[in-house]
Amino acid sequence: MAFALASGKNPFALYDNTKAYTALMEQVGKTLQRLQGESPLLLRHKDQLLNGVRSGEIDAAMAWDSAGGR
Repeated sequence: MAFALASGKNPFALYDNTKAYTALMEQVGKTLQRLQGESPLLLRHKDQLLNGVRSGEIDAAMAWDSAGGR
């Protein structure tokens, strides 16, 4: 959801259109998979994220707890 919003898309406007919402989420998923190789910390364990923030390698981050990511 956050990535779709950051990309200029409005997933909330598509809630009534299952097909369009699904297509958007699939597009977001494919983009995140492609970007995963370009960012060493994208979609990895929260400890890596926290260590990156602590070391100053990361200035800002958005994450979810383990239950939310499953």
